[in-house]
This record gives sequence, structure tokens and C-alpha cells, in this order.
Amino acid sequence: LRVSLLMATARLDQLAEGLKLQEVEVAALRNDVFHCLEDLLVLQECLDAAGILGQPAVLARKHRRRFARVRAKHGLKSDAVAEDVLGNAEAAFVLGTFLGPSAAAEAACCDRALRASMMPQLPSLREAFPGCAYLCGGRCSDDTTSSKVSYLDLRVQQWTPAPPMKVRRSGAVAGVLVMKGISK
Repeated sequence: LRVSLLMATARLDQLAEGLKLQEVEVAALRNDVFHCLEDLLVLQECLDAAGILGQPAVLARKHRRRFARVRAKHGLKSDAVAEDVLGNAEAAFVLGTFLGPSAAAEAACCDRALRASMMPQLPSLREAFPGCAYLCGGRCSDDTTSSKVSYLDLRVQQWTPAPPMKVRRSGAVAGVLVMKGISK
């Protein structure tokens, strides 16, 4: 029994020493991963700053790789091609009206077919969009209603005060998007 106890103690000491070595190796690997991630982020910033590869394109490529892994794992097979779905001007314009000009331009960076059909639509989208969101009235901190009006210029992301409403209002919500005389 005494021999078995000594052998078990020696084995535990060996396992504890092995565990300490693994902890050191894991810490070193974590440090390596941190430095690789830092290098990756710096490289992405440089490519984006040089106009070679922007963040939307990086994310799109990452998404494609992940999607390909999932497709392979689950055996998904499809004959659908992005060009068939996104490659016509009408579909690109409709998509652009829902995204807005800025998001449509970013989406065009993510897919060749969408870029080919979306880029010619961007001038029309920019012209058609009002480029502003209005905030009218509301409740003040002292629980009174407000007559203030402000608008957000979506092109420069800046709020600007507008003339106040004649009547204070709060509680109602409405949204209007005017495009070439069509309200939605």
C-alpha cells in the first residue's frame, strides 16, 4: 500500500509538472495569437488607407469563406449565382432605395455582380434620396412637450436646428421618404 501511495504521488507530481508546462505553452501561444491579430489589424488599416482593400470587402471575403465552410460541412449544393440575382440594374436600384446611397456603395464593394449593377445606379440614388432625417417635437426633461425641429444631414452625419413648429407636439411618430416625387 505504501509503494502504491508513493507511485501515485510521483505520478501526480509528474502530471502537475506537465500541467505547468502546458500552461506556459498556452500563455506563449496566446501571446503569439495576440501579436498575429495586431499585425492583421495593422495590415487591414494600411490596405484600407491605401484604398486597396476596404473594411466592407474584408468582411465580405470573411463571410464568403465562412459560408463556404458551412456549405461544405452540410453538403449544401445550389445552382444559384449571385450575378443572376443581383446583376440587373432594376434589382440594384430597388436594393439601393432600401439601403440608401452610402450603404449601397459599401454593398457594391462586397460583390462583383452587385458592383457592376449598383455603381451605375449610385448617382440616381444620391439624387433621389433627400439625405435628411427630421426630428420634430418630443418630450423635454421636465415632461413638457417641445416645438423644436432638427434635421440630420445623412451625408455629413450632422444635426442642424430648423425653425420650430407653431404647436408643441409629442407622442406621434411618422416617417416620410420622398424620392423623385414618390412618398413612401
